[in-house]
Amino acid sequence: MKEIRACSTSGILGYGFPEATLKSCMEMKPHFIACDAGSTDPGPYYLGTGKPFVSRDSVKRDLRLILLSARSANIPVIIGSAGGSGCNQGVEDFKDLINEICMEEDLHFKTALIRSEIEKELLQEKLNQGKITSLDHTPTLTSEGIQSLHRSVAMMGPEPFVKALKEGADVIISGRSTDASVFAAYPIYKGINPSTAWHAAKIIECGAATAVPKSHDCIMATIRDHEFLIHTLNPKKKLPWKNVAAHTMYENVSPFHLKEPGGVLDTTEAVYEQVDERTVRVTGSHFIKDPCYTVKLEGVEKVGYRTICMAGLRDPILLSQLDQYLDFIREKLQEKITDTYGQSVTSQDYTISFRKYGSNGIMGEIEPETQIPHEVGLLIDVVAKDQRKSEAIMAAARTLVMHSHFEGRLCVSGNAAFPFSPPDIPMGEVYRFTLNHVMELEIPVELFPIEYLEV
Repeated sequence: MKEIRACSTSGILGYGFPEATLKSCMEMKPHFIACDAGSTDPGPYYLGTGKPFVSRDSVKRDLRLILLSARSANIPVIIGSAGGSGCNQGVEDFKDLINEICMEEDLHFKTALIRSEIEKELLQEKLNQGKITSLDHTPTLTSEGIQSLHRSVAMMGPEPFVKALKEGADVIISGRSTDASVFAAYPIYKGINPSTAWHAAKIIECGAATAVPKSHDCIMATIRDHEFLIHTLNPKKKLPWKNVAAHTMYENVSPFHLKEPGGVLDTTEAVYEQVDERTVRVTGSHFIKDPCYTVKLEGVEKVGYRTICMAGLRDPILLSQLDQYLDFIREKLQEKITDTYGQSVTSQDYTISFRKYGSNGIMGEIEPETQIPHEVGLLIDVVAKDQRKSEAIMAAARTLVMHSHFEGRLCVSGNAAFPFSPPDIPMGEVYRFTLNHVMELEIPVELFPIEYLEV
């Protein structure tokens, strides 16, 4: 029976995994090792700046173990969404890491670097051709929107990985990709039924997230044409079939349909069977090809510069009227800004927000609990067009929070306690996602150039 054995090391490269579990996975003789390295969960900052959200040291630790294991077994390594956002800088950073590790460990292999950034000119061309459409609740893309973009990427499917494998790559480092594509590519390359390849890939995309107790760990999949098995090889863990079934819904708008480049995985008829405490068998999934091949686009524009300040509030008189007090602060802040800058800085040139942790800092206006707390952690957040003004506006806001009068005030000094000195923390650039669209492609690999290196 034809089968492909896949080793997924963790949910994000650099989050770590037990070396002992990786060794156990290698005893099952996997055909490839793969790990996703990216996510939009940490927000738009990382695509905007090109910086990683996992430390270089942690990524190097994981990557070293993966490369040593893979080269000893002469099997390929596939890494998706390098650097977190999958931008070109992330791919370059991973190239440098690989060169370091190869020099330190005397490793030699063929590396494929697949990039996924998109130039504005290409976006405009595709927009003119009617090849870009909006996802739900996303405004229609315009030429002005394209010009405001700071950086954008396309999420590749398995085809660029397959192309690199066909051309002899031992290690593949990619720009932005869908999570499942990283794991579906090799089985599809080897001719496995796309239905089981895609579904297994979806389950192992986050490493051992389906196993309990939850921790960052490796997991294995045995993928065949009409079934696949998921195995946790950590003897301290179990793998409930319900967790495997539930992961199909993870980060997905539908419990039964997963949209990927080139088609939809339909799990309506999928059956999940508990083989033993650490193994689950899955059958019955179907991959339905789309008549038109599309990829998702992600892009950010620069909004300004952020400064934050954390203040502790415990005065019960103030807490009983906190919302009114903060409205008063906003009003007085604009008066102070006008005194300082005249009409050159208006309320349109900055934003200020207050998060009241301990009250409704997480849920905001939909928080169902309404009792007055005994203390609040007030996070003050200012975004302005440059860092200097952001810090100046924060300084004014902090002073107003500290010293303004409120009804019934008894204290003669400050209204707040600040845990740090200095209390204001400059956070740098602020970005927001503005490109959340899909693009039609004639050829699945057309946006994703591949560079080969012998290291």
